[in-house]
Amino acid sequence: MSWRVKLAQKTAPADVQALQDLFERHDAAVRVLMEEDISKKMRAELQWGVHRANYEKNRSIYERGVSERGMRYLVKHNLVDAKLIAKWKKPGYERLCSTAAVTTSNTNMGTVSICRVPLRCRQPEQVRPSVLTGCVTCATEDDGPIWWNEEPPERVLTWVFC
Repeated sequence: MSWRVKLAQKTAPADVQALQDLFERHDAAVRVLMEEDISKKMRAELQWGVHRANYEKNRSIYERGVSERGMRYLVKHNLVDAKLIAKWKKPGYERLCSTAAVTTSNTNMGTVSICRVPLRCRQPEQVRPSVLTGCVTCATEDDGPIWWNEEPPERVLTWVFC
């Protein structure tokens, strides 16, 4: 069932109805991603845009302060990533880019993704995007996701690495 049908139901709270423009923008962004030319991309790069679009949609909803009833409605109808939002409420995960970054089964050594390691604790050659999500860093002390297609902020470029 599409999000339009889910929002059209009479039980949808008013603050959820107000999110319709957000869902339309997200659909348009995902449509653009699906129409991109993938012939020049690495295989791992294909999902990066989807992870970023999912982060941006969920972050916008989370920061708007949707009521508890509205959030329960969105979770029940699978309109938000409930696990990601639940992680954001825990200390140290306030800016997590994707739940895939903390899933230990995704790596060979059973650790989290490289984007969870603060930039100041990495060697300069390790400052690259996560192969899984495309996030360079989503550590809380780095003030949240820096994506593969963004220039790092000036404060990051001036750090002295460990």
